[in-house]
Amino acid sequence: MDWMKDNLTKVIATVGLISTISGFGYAGAELMGRLKAVENKVTAISSTKNSVTEIEKRFEGIEVKLINLKEGLDKLDDKTILVDLARLKTEVKGLQKKSDNPLAQ
Repeated sequence: MDWMKDNLTKVIATVGLISTISGFGYAGAELMGRLKAVENKVTAISSTKNSVTEIEKRFEGIEVKLINLKEGLDKLDDKTILVDLARLKTEVKGLQKKSDNPLAQ
C-alpha cells in the first residue's frame, strides 16, 4: 500500500507540475497576443502622426497662398479696377461693331 501511495503522490505531483507549466505557456501565449495587438496600434498611431504632419504642411502652404492672395487684393484699388472695366467695355464694343458688319470678318 505504501508503494501505491508513493507512486500516486509522484503521479499527482507530476500532473500538477505539467498543468502549472502548461498554464504558464497559455498565459505567455495570451500575453504575446496582447503585445502584438499593442504593436499594431502603435504602428497605426505612428502612421497617423505622419499623415497629420503631411496635412499640417499642406495647411501651411494654403495659409501662405491665402496671405499672398490677400496682399494681392489689398494692392488693388478702385482706379485700377475702373480702368480695366473701361478697357473691357471698349473691347466688347469693338467686337459688337465687327459682328454687325458681316464683311468685317
